[in-house]
Amino acid sequence: MKKYLILSLLLLLLNCKTPTDNNADPLIDINYEPIKRNDWEVSTPEAQGLDPLLIQKLYNDANGIDHIYSVLVIKNNKLVSEHYFNGYDIDDKNLIQSATKSYFSTLVGIALDHGCLTSLDQKMMDFFPEYTSLIEDQRKFDITLRQLLQMRSGYPSDESPEYSHLIQPGDLLSAIVNYPLVGSPGTVFEYTNVSPHTLGVIVSRACNIALENFIETYLFTPLGVDMDFVFWDPYGNLLPVFSATPRGFAKYGMLYLNGGEFNGIQVVPSEWVDETLQVYTENIHMIDVSPNFSEMGYGYHWWVKKSGNHHYFFAAGQGGQMIVLLRDLDMLIVTTAYHFQGDSGSSWKTTSAIFSLVGDYIASLPGD
Repeated sequence: MKKYLILSLLLLLLNCKTPTDNNADPLIDINYEPIKRNDWEVSTPEAQGLDPLLIQKLYNDANGIDHIYSVLVIKNNKLVSEHYFNGYDIDDKNLIQSATKSYFSTLVGIALDHGCLTSLDQKMMDFFPEYTSLIEDQRKFDITLRQLLQMRSGYPSDESPEYSHLIQPGDLLSAIVNYPLVGSPGTVFEYTNVSPHTLGVIVSRACNIALENFIETYLFTPLGVDMDFVFWDPYGNLLPVFSATPRGFAKYGMLYLNGGEFNGIQVVPSEWVDETLQVYTENIHMIDVSPNFSEMGYGYHWWVKKSGNHHYFFAAGQGGQMIVLLRDLDMLIVTTAYHFQGDSGSSWKTTSAIFSLVGDYIASLPGD
């Protein structure tokens, strides 16, 4: 009760306008106290060194975004704030869209750790002998797993109008043969769904197991999360789109924030986490939504960005699905929103608003 009284007084003082702040928007007192359950240890922003007024502003700003579903903040392994919007609730699952790409990168690291794969320099075509006689551009035989992880295979974006018609509906593997290379392997960054899907099929074939069983056994079960598989290609290969609750989403982020360890179990090698969270491509200009969210870089299916004084890696999906790793602050931010499945044009307003929300909040945090 004392905490809320103090916070209310602070909000009252902050909302008192002066002649110099006539354009300021008053804060709405949104209850962001985490719901106590046995899946997360909860705390308060103050106890973990965060400014509660900045947290309140984060949720106040989120409240004005169309189609946003949730915002969670974790600091020092403790859930310090969460709130659900637009009729969404704690147990509701949501398609996380392209944020699943980061999960598929994790599967490669696990397959390497289990010896199914031997090196990131293994060639893509070694796993697709059925396509060997159909390949005309010999450079495709040089594409490595590393280049697929970096989105530097040479394949174009599968959302490019001039190339998208070359993929049969749901059949991303057809791009292996049908897509022309827009650059030699390793030389060009192009963001594409083809890369994670191809890597998923490679993991499944190399480990001789259905990919959904591999994921359940080596990732979801150790994390204690219940995620739904949603789409398969015409050949029965799992497509890279999952459905999860925000808290389940956050557990995956904690895995990477804690060097691949979760609840005392080393789920993925720490070396893989460190190798993944590197910048292999810089100055990618794909999203220009605010001064705090524009130029980006890319690791192994993780984006990297700087806002204010903080560099951070993040998984991102259409509509504003985000897992944000602030390693220097031992902090994680998760957002979910309507997924806009099959409607990428309408999603941009919400996506850009959420990216700006997160970038602006991070820029407000103190740092060296």
